[in-house]
Amino acid sequence: MVALVTVLFAASPSASAQVSGIVSGGTRTRGASLEPYVYVELALSDGASVGVDYGRHATGLSFWSGAEGGFYGGAHFTGDSGSLESAELGVWQQYGFGAGSVASGWVGAKSGIGASTPASVSFNAQLRHAMTHPFHALVGIGAVVSNVETDINGWIGIAYQL
Repeated sequence: MVALVTVLFAASPSASAQVSGIVSGGTRTRGASLEPYVYVELALSDGASVGVDYGRHATGLSFWSGAEGGFYGGAHFTGDSGSLESAELGVWQQYGFGAGSVASGWVGAKSGIGASTPASVSFNAQLRHAMTHPFHALVGIGAVVSNVETDINGWIGIAYQL
């Protein structure tokens, strides 16, 4: 994971200038259990960023276009073997309100790789609130809906704004 973040940082055109992004960590539900997670998102430019989401059972890579909304794409890998589990494409939007609060939402079509993972739609929402600069509290909820099942999960954490 550290090597991947280093490669993303080095590939960023703004790496030699000022680094901007967010590093967050906390706990999220995974079925009936809780697991720790770490998420790192680095801006490549004013309108594009890349993200790495690391958990005990899965790792995700994402690309986000747009400054306050746009398109996103992602790939999800299993934690055990590192094999590609699914790919996702969708749209996202964020709104700032109040004193340092940001609400974000993203909706995407998710395609399973292999016969055991069905196609689905994912719905996600997150609220981030500034505590003391540069720290933020965050909470989120997500649902993945397919013709087989609906999986609802949540997360809570602390973020550091770069």
